[in-house]
Amino acid sequence: MPHSSTVNILPILDLKPTDLSCIYTMLLFVRDQVKKLNTAPSVTFDQPLYIKAVDICIAETVVL
Repeated sequence: MPHSSTVNILPILDLKPTDLSCIYTMLLFVRDQVKKLNTAPSVTFDQPLYIKAVDICIAETVVL
């Protein structure tokens, strides 16, 4: 029997997506939600945003 899934609408960040503070805020939000829900995250980026997100994670030691 397959597991059931849910889709939830999350808050919208009214920031420029390429802004480092926007990416950082989103990463922290995801990290907090993962801890709260005890689940594994699935975050997708296009390549330029992925590179920025990885740079932020390395610089700030944000662990998802």
